[in-house]
Amino acid sequence: MSTFGYPGNTTPFLDSLATRGTHFTRAYTTCPTTSPAHASMFTGLMPSQTGVRSNRVLEMHESIQTLPEMLHRLGFKTAAFVAVDFMDFLAPRFQTFDFTEYRTRDWYRPGHETLHAVSDWLENHPESERFFLWVHFFDPHAPYWRKEPYAFVSAADRMAMFQHWTEKQNRSIDFYAVYEHLKNHSQVPKLFPELSSG
Repeated sequence: MSTFGYPGNTTPFLDSLATRGTHFTRAYTTCPTTSPAHASMFTGLMPSQTGVRSNRVLEMHESIQTLPEMLHRLGFKTAAFVAVDFMDFLAPRFQTFDFTEYRTRDWYRPGHETLHAVSDWLENHPESERFFLWVHFFDPHAPYWRKEPYAFVSAADRMAMFQHWTEKQNRSIDFYAVYEHLKNHSQVPKLFPELSSG
């Protein structure tokens, strides 16, 4: 990402968003798994305290208060529009929890459909009424679909991106030595076709 110092123009939208918002150089999570991390985000507690330890352990201790519940007591309308079925454990904590139709047809919904549901909710929401709205997307997960002109990144650019990242991490890697070691692996020609042909 250019906003973190990479010289190529690979993420123009995220870069523009970063210039308009707050830019954090460090971010931490209580867990690298969706449900436990979100339980912590809405409670300020660790997974061992919330009881949500995986995407399949979907019961949060009833006595725990969440941010949307606190805001509701202060007069806010609360709504959540989520993209995956395993976030249901948060449904009782919001006045509106939108995912119902997708339980019967799929386990997640695309971002544009989530945005359409959010837009409908906002249009019917009085402007004078305070609200807390949480919108959750699953689309940032792999595969990463890129639009032109960013749909193709050359092998040299991929190596440059990797080298840039490792330099930021104060690591020293001989990339071509790694490539020589791995070039007989079945995935390497797919990842680095230009290098493989040489």
